[in-house]
Amino acid sequence: MQTSMKTTVSKEIELKYLISTPDGFDREKEKLPMIVFLHGAGECGSDPDVMLCHSIPKIFKNGHAATCPDLRVITLCPQCPEDMVWDPILLHVKELINKVIKEYNVDEDRVSLTGLSMGGFGSYQLAILFPEMFSALAVCCGGGIEGLACCLGKMPVRLYHGLDDDDVPPIRAISLEKALKDAGNPPEMFLYEGVSHNVWNIAYEKTDCIEWLASQVRKINKIK
Repeated sequence: MQTSMKTTVSKEIELKYLISTPDGFDREKEKLPMIVFLHGAGECGSDPDVMLCHSIPKIFKNGHAATCPDLRVITLCPQCPEDMVWDPILLHVKELINKVIKEYNVDEDRVSLTGLSMGGFGSYQLAILFPEMFSALAVCCGGGIEGLACCLGKMPVRLYHGLDDDDVPPIRAISLEKALKDAGNPPEMFLYEGVSHNVWNIAYEKTDCIEWLASQVRKINKIK
């Protein structure tokens, strides 16, 4: 389902997004987990349908994943406006997440987060800023400020990266893995030989990443 929310950064912008729900979903009777997905630079703009080209939006285009058709989960895919990156609008992404949680009766203890490339960096930063919101984080071909890894506490983290990635060097994932280990929160690391930047095709379609995200339960107090 395509929809949007108007919000203000330094100027008014329209934060568009895609949302999927499984067949027969009744928000009055069913409380489901939600996966939040942040896309890469190639899908920025004002037409959220461009996000349907791959990854979570494509996989859940019909409300369920072909690889796990019985999995009942909501997906939320915000679209970063053109000529912007995620960092300046992460507060507004948080507001959108809270809006959808209320409107769709989402299980607040099972809101997980993932992203690829620019969205990999963005999802890590969003989890750093608001760790109380998320049950788990999966970063594909991304990275972030290693010194802030301690802010994630004990949040379960997975890192996916291609060893032949020339766009985001694998050292970004390796350095982040070390930082998380040093912070007492060792992540699950998945490095793939012969794979370049598009490691997301493996992560979301050939591993249990989606099921893993949907199954995680937040271990801290609910959002107030």
